Amino acid sequence: MKSASSAAGESVLVAGFRSVLTSWLTLPLCIVVGVLARFALIILIPVDPVSDADWYFHRAGELAAGLGYQEDGLFTAYWPVGYPAFLAGLFKVFGPSVLVAQIANVAFWAATLFLLHDIVRRISARIEPANLAAITYSVYLNAVGYSALLLTETLFTFLLLLCCWAAVARRGWGSAVICGVVLGLMTLVKAQTWLFGLAWAGAIVFLGIGVDLKQRIARAALMVVLMFAVVLPWSLRNLEVFGSFVLVSTNGGISFAVGNHPNGDGKDAWESSPYREQIGKSVADQIGSDRRAKEITWRWIRQNPIDFLKLAPSKFYWAILPDGESEWGFQEGYPDYERHRVAFRTARWANQLFYFALLGATLGGIVWMALRRDIWATSKRPLLLFSAAYLATFAAVTFVFNGQSRYHYPMVPLMCGWVALAWWSWRSRIGRGFQAEPV
Repeated sequence: MKSASSAAGESVLVAGFRSVLTSWLTLPLCIVVGVLARFALIILIPVDPVSDADWYFHRAGELAAGLGYQEDGLFTAYWPVGYPAFLAGLFKVFGPSVLVAQIANVAFWAATLFLLHDIVRRISARIEPANLAAITYSVYLNAVGYSALLLTETLFTFLLLLCCWAAVARRGWGSAVICGVVLGLMTLVKAQTWLFGLAWAGAIVFLGIGVDLKQRIARAALMVVLMFAVVLPWSLRNLEVFGSFVLVSTNGGISFAVGNHPNGDGKDAWESSPYREQIGKSVADQIGSDRRAKEITWRWIRQNPIDFLKLAPSKFYWAILPDGESEWGFQEGYPDYERHRVAFRTARWANQLFYFALLGATLGGIVWMALRRDIWATSKRPLLLFSAAYLATFAAVTFVFNGQSRYHYPMVPLMCGWVALAWWSWRSRIGRGFQAEPV
């Protein structure tokens, strides 16, 4: 039998938990604490841009200076222009600065948290699961680390949640217009996003509800047309510069090649590829190297289909299970990393344990709602279609290209949302919902 003191302590904890989940102050408090934590990280642990981040920073500075999207004096489209172009806009106003880009990351995280909260609140018509989703995403340490790094992930995740919000909060043609424009911007940040746009459009047509088939087809078509319309000016620029049609970037062939060769291990293994010399990666001949990379890799796959299939488990392992990859930016860009290695490693493992728990809770929650048929509810259908389309795209890209933990990073807020919705479904099922006014 529990003692009176332990029972009283437990009741205090339960009461405190309930008050947090039912309070309108929870979201602003999460935002304030998260912003302060990120500014503390940025100020106390100054990190220099390295590798991709360094490339983005310098390309943005050149764009802001009116030199165009170029590298070593040559026009380029090797990496998607979206993130460098966004930074260039900031640098044009505030001057080239790592701190300016980091502040933008913090703002994008806060906006992502707000959108996640609003998405869950609208679906559940309750504040409790919305607050739980916000709290869960707030303690995701990998997102804290990314705030200091000049990488695409924070911007892309915000755009993904903005697109999801438009699908959930808006109906009809307005949703199609917003989503189409945002999908175009996302494609300029990560070139493979157009595949997600097509997958989602297909899900809307074949699985959507609320309107007849003709209207669903028309809205999905409008969304896809707007997505490509946003990208088209950049594609025409590439056609003029290279004399060849390039939708967004010329790194598709190299990305395809790094994960598929005799020495591949499922992740980015460019250094160990025996085809590096044949592909001849270069800025001056990026169209040619892109073409050669695709031809050589496809030939290897046709000649070695079993070896290609054997890479799949490793690709999915690297894409799904490891987390906390933002630590690498500090390993390479923070001069005193080794001095504080234990602290960084501890944070990485704490984050990994949290991610495993979140992944398990997401899978368990979705199974619970599927068994209850609650997942098919009208209110959840837009989020379900959106999540399923993104997951299908994620799986296809991982299978064909390679596996990297940053690929699943944009899905983490969606996972937090599904866990919160599943928790509320469970609470409602067992009759232990909190006494709070519905939204």
